Amino acid sequence: MENNSAMELRKKVYKNTKGQTVLHLGGRKLTMVPHGVTEMIHIVVLNLELNELTELPRSINQMRNLKELKLTFNELTELPESIGELINLSYLKVSCNRLSAIPRSIKNLKKLQKLDLDDNRLRDLPEDISALEELRVLNLNCNLLSELPKNTKRLRKLKKLYLSHNRLKELPTELENLEDLQILNVNGNLLTSEAMRKLKKLMAENKISGKRKYSSVTATTV
Repeated sequence: MENNSAMELRKKVYKNTKGQTVLHLGGRKLTMVPHGVTEMIHIVVLNLELNELTELPRSINQMRNLKELKLTFNELTELPESIGELINLSYLKVSCNRLSAIPRSIKNLKKLQKLDLDDNRLRDLPEDISALEELRVLNLNCNLLSELPKNTKRLRKLKKLYLSHNRLKELPTELENLEDLQILNVNGNLLTSEAMRKLKKLMAENKISGKRKYSSVTATTV
């Protein structure tokens, strides 16, 4: 499949219900992105889920019309810096990979509304992630995060923030400024009793839907 001809690739292209041009290459046991894919600059949705990809080509930046990039269930350990040149991207789905870091260039994805990074190996996030001011949904469940960037208050349009099953002991006070936040999931962290107190206060004042089970949260007083 890696050596697909242009004709074979075109057979995988279709229009979805939104009228968007989709290239579907999911579930094909690909170990690399087929030659010629990044030259298909008219593609709006690229589905590479359920493969065995270990990297993305730097030339992914040629696909400037991409609005959705789906990479769930691969073996990616990093994303190329060039991904920051996909300036029309509104949905980036990289769940269930092996990412240990996110490139700083992600700050350039000014139209990004949904970012799925759950089930990876992230230990921290670049401060630049706060530049994603159009972001509505941020999924960071099941990583290794021990803290969050301090300037999260810039994510003013954020509605859903998923942080379950990380190593968080504290939550940034800036969360109080996220007036559109509706769901905050912190189940399965190491929140201190003081952090839990602040969290309950936040829920009461901002009417956040706290999707967590307190019995499963380990709260250690420090």
